[in-house]
Amino acid sequence: MREHPILKQLYSYTPEKRQLAIVWLGQNGFLIKSKSCVFFIDPYLSDFAEQWTYGWKNEHVRMSSIPIQPKELYEIDYVLCTHDHVDHIDPFTIPIISLRNPETKFIAPQVARMRMLGLFVGESNLYLMRGEDKVEFNNLKIHAIPAAHSKLTYDENNGYHFLSYIIEVDDLTIFHAGDTILYKDQTDYLKNFSIDLAFLPINGRQSEELEFEPNFTIEEAIDFAKNIDVKMVIPMHYDMYTLNTANVADFITQSEGKINYKIAQIGIPFLFSS
Repeated sequence: MREHPILKQLYSYTPEKRQLAIVWLGQNGFLIKSKSCVFFIDPYLSDFAEQWTYGWKNEHVRMSSIPIQPKELYEIDYVLCTHDHVDHIDPFTIPIISLRNPETKFIAPQVARMRMLGLFVGESNLYLMRGEDKVEFNNLKIHAIPAAHSKLTYDENNGYHFLSYIIEVDDLTIFHAGDTILYKDQTDYLKNFSIDLAFLPINGRQSEELEFEPNFTIEEAIDFAKNIDVKMVIPMHYDMYTLNTANVADFITQSEGKINYKIAQIGIPFLFSS
């Protein structure tokens, strides 16, 4: 099988400790190669949401093409899903990754257990998190903390429904916010970590009548990054759906002199060093 050019370029990198080869694949989805492993956060590689919402007032029309087909992925050690929305647990992507990569470990919120099992993720490969907990592998440590997509959603059986992840790998600490707005004491979860790289949503608020749950605004993402003293920010969750995006040029303008940032391009791998 011919190797996809994106994977060929990404896997051509040989990161050392404190380095990552990264490619943004749209929305909150980042495929990352470190010195010791390969992991994929929130893979959405389909048009499921567009098909699902076709003809509705909040139709999720894709702005960008699908950069790589799920069947072309290989050697994925971990898949991390932040919450049970179809652009984060993709019914067209997760089963293919699982079936074609039988050793892959999947990390997801406890509330998404039945969803993941229904998408052909084996029980032995599934690691469930409630928020305020952690899971540790040989080469990766993942701390789950609550995220508030519109509010903090919690129940005793499942814990928090929306998660952010703090990922420790090869002497680097990464924060992936998932989908979230600001909430009281949010930064307290991060005070004992030195964050090298943060992936933060910037699409903000949309009209309630369109039934989009909110995320950080650009201003909130910048202030959050300053408050956690992150070394580098990569914005995300824009340029996927026509009705739910943000102008990254505004992020660039407002970030100047305040935070260090990198604007990723969909499908173009790059090497991050800290």
